[in-house]
Formats: sequence, C-alpha cells, structure tokens
Amino acid sequence: MRISGGRYDADILEKVLQEAYGTTPMFHTARPSGMKYAVTATTLSDATLCLISNYHIEGKQTSNLGYKHLPPTSDKGEILIWEAARCTTAAPTIFKPKRLRSYGTFQDGGLRNNNPVRPGLRLVSQIRKDDDCDIVLSIGNGFEQKPLSPVASNFRNLFLDGALTRLYRASMESLSLNGQNSWDDHWNGLDEETKKNHFRLNLPLEGKEPGIDDID
Repeated sequence: MRISGGRYDADILEKVLQEAYGTTPMFHTARPSGMKYAVTATTLSDATLCLISNYHIEGKQTSNLGYKHLPPTSDKGEILIWEAARCTTAAPTIFKPKRLRSYGTFQDGGLRNNNPVRPGLRLVSQIRKDDDCDIVLSIGNGFEQKPLSPVASNFRNLFLDGALTRLYRASMESLSLNGQNSWDDHWNGLDEETKKNHFRLNLPLEGKEPGIDDID
C-alpha cells in the first residue's frame, strides 16, 4: 500500500475519468426534462456525508438532514463530473482521497452511508417540496448470507474473538457500511402502501463476498 493511502495509482484513475468526461461541469449535464442526480462522498476531516449534485436547491438548506449538499456551482467554483466521480470512488486502501479546490478533501461516500436511500429521499423532499417519489429503486452488488448468531467454537482464539476483531465485524455489519442491512432497516420502517413503490435488486452470493478489487 502506498503511503499516500491507496493501493492503486489514483493518477491512472483520474486520467481515465478525464478521458471519459472531459472538463464538463456537473451543472452542464442538467437536462431540459429536469433529470437530476447526485453522488455521495465523505469528508476526510470529520466524515460528513456529502451529496454532490448537478442542480441547485431553492432556499436555505435544512441543517438537520444528516448530510451536506454540494451544489454544482457556488462562489467556490464549479465541480467537474470527473472530479465528483473521483471523490465517490476514493475507497480507503484502494485509492487515496481527492481534494477539490476550495471545497476540501473527500473519500468514498459509502464510508458514511453505503446505501444512501434515506439521504436521497430527504434530498428529493427538498426538491419536490415533500412530494413522494413514484418509484424508489435500490441496486446492490450481492450479499453474503450469514447465520443470525453462529455458535462459537471452544477453540476460537483471541485473534478471532478479541475486542478489536469483534469491533471490526460489528462495524462492517453496521447500517452505515452494510448496504443490505441499511435497506432492510429502511424497508421495515415503511407502511404497506409505501412498500409497493420501493424496490431492492440484490442477489445472495454463494460463499463470502469478494473483495472490492477482486477480478475473478
């Protein structure tokens, strides 16, 4: 792993993103039809969840939404598409964080909310003035099916059941990092009528989940 914080060369990733998106600002991708989108990122300084969007929101942003909205243009300048893509793909140990001029340094949004359905819905309510979504679709990348609480062997050791190991396992299954668990929690809080418009596409995997950079 590089001292800068990434296993792979981020300069190569940036070159690919720049070739794909050029110097097009986020704001210039807004469509006459009103199509709006946002990607998530997390601040490096205090792990604040940010939604980088291609649109502005009228009025003052509510302070208790659980995220910070970064509009495509401000007095700090414009955010380019490739820059937003670079921020949201800066997974720790994979690629180093990305600094945006005047905005700060960002990393993968999945660190704070790996399934941002709830922040997304709150953002929609800001745009559509509390109007409900017609359809909510969440797409996963597969999940490992696990027993509720496996029986621990008498031969398990400090490495498997020590405090740090247990803390790591718990954090990986938290609502922030586990996208499927986050969706299940969201789904269980919906009334039966609302559930008819909320969908999740995710397949159970055979065996353990692959690493984020596995290629087989």
